[in-house]
Amino acid sequence: MAIDTHKYADQVEYEARHSALAEFSRDERKPAVLLLSALLLSALFFGLGLLVGRWTAKPDTAAVAPSSPPPVQAAAAPTPQPTASPAATASPAASPDAARRFSLLVATYDAPEKTQPLVKSLQESGYTDIRTTSPRAGGPRPSYSVLVGRFTQDEAREALKRMRAASDARLKNAKVIQEQ
Repeated sequence: MAIDTHKYADQVEYEARHSALAEFSRDERKPAVLLLSALLLSALFFGLGLLVGRWTAKPDTAAVAPSSPPPVQAAAAPTPQPTASPAATASPAASPDAARRFSLLVATYDAPEKTQPLVKSLQESGYTDIRTTSPRAGGPRPSYSVLVGRFTQDEAREALKRMRAASDARLKNAKVIQEQ
């Protein structure tokens, strides 16, 4: 008996071929993979932008070495100053803080007219070295600070205690700052 093999040679079983893209489109994990890919790409672009920004940014010379303090306006009428602490009579070599000067930052306002009632109140309380600073040029918004005195660090702390003990609620948030 003769077998006809040529009839079956053309009928080779072909396996269905799937491409990776067709498999991916049927996969249930598709949204998670897309989200993680997008997250990875955005982190990569963020990091590159950070590096490019650092390489191209000009150094801020004003923050490194201030050339001069901001201009200040003196208060109108002088009044007697509160008693000075013993630290005021100490020599500058006695303490490392003696060479540095500190002031009390009492409040900050957005208009110079708003500082005047506080300045008058401070003058009535016996503070003499009261000044308001002008806003910095190029700042995002103007701010006028009310500063009191030029002290050593110990004197500033004592003056801060006296100021916070006062009955005026505007003086409760005062803080010691170092002048430049």
